[in-house]
Order: sequence, then C-alpha cells, then structure tokens
Amino acid sequence: MKLIGNNMVALEFLALAEGLALARKSGVNLKALPQVLAEADYGSDLLTNNARSTIAGNFAPFF
Repeated sequence: MKLIGNNMVALEFLALAEGLALARKSGVNLKALPQVLAEADYGSDLLTNNARSTIAGNFAPFF
C-alpha cells in the first residue's frame, strides 16, 4: 500500500512540474497559479502547497 501511495504522490509532483514549465513558457502569472489550484476541481492541498513552495524557490522538505 505504501508503494502505491508513493507512486501516486510522485505522479502528482511530475504533473505539477510539467504544469509549472508550461505555465512559465506560456507567460502565465506563476504567482496566481497556487490560488487557481486551490479553487479548481483538479487541485489538491499537495499541489497547492508544493506549487507555492516551488514558485518561491523553497525546496525544503515538509517533514
């Protein structure tokens, strides 16, 4: 079960990285992206919190 959960989290991080790269290259305001993720149906706390940290350049672990 742990491996399944870790795989799901890893895929969510991968999707976030791809989304941030696409947003940056498209000229999207990255500072607005976490708020969009927080309110969107496809958003999650994991995506929102990690988007904020990544955009700010903070890569410290959450644990």
